[in-house]
Amino acid sequence: MGHPQANKRSNRLTITEKKRRHWNVREKIAIIMYHENGHSKNKTAAKFNIQTNQLRNWISKKPQLLKVQPGVKHLNTGAKPKYPALETALLTWVKEKRKNQNAVTQSIIQMKAKALAQQCQWQAICSGVGSFTFSNKWLDGFMRQKNLSNHHHTTIAQCLPDDLVEKQQEFLL
Repeated sequence: MGHPQANKRSNRLTITEKKRRHWNVREKIAIIMYHENGHSKNKTAAKFNIQTNQLRNWISKKPQLLKVQPGVKHLNTGAKPKYPALETALLTWVKEKRKNQNAVTQSIIQMKAKALAQQCQWQAICSGVGSFTFSNKWLDGFMRQKNLSNHHHTTIAQCLPDDLVEKQQEFLL
């Protein structure tokens, strides 16, 4: 008796081709230059395994691509903060808490942002901040823009018992 056909195929290594790829500015400009050296858009797109409309899009954005650093992958980095002054104050608060070694979770940051938004001084400075919902999406953007992350403390250890050596000796004997 032999093995079923399905089992033979499972032993093979399968390589899947990546469907999407992020091109940095240097690569985009190199592809545009290849096209400008007399190659058609279709042949250029086929050579670099991209869509023709993607190449057309890059060609139309060439002036902006030339102004950006070569390693950048996205021209538009996202929406600007709606209330930058409030976010600056919130960032200062987060850094102060972390400096004092207080735990600052994502939910605590959201609660503090909502509390700041309810204060009269912020409502006077930032119109509409009282009704702003500090959502999880807002929090993700805030933390990404301010280079914040949540890491668990791994250096804080439990205190060892006073009679540790005695217990070790008893266990080993």
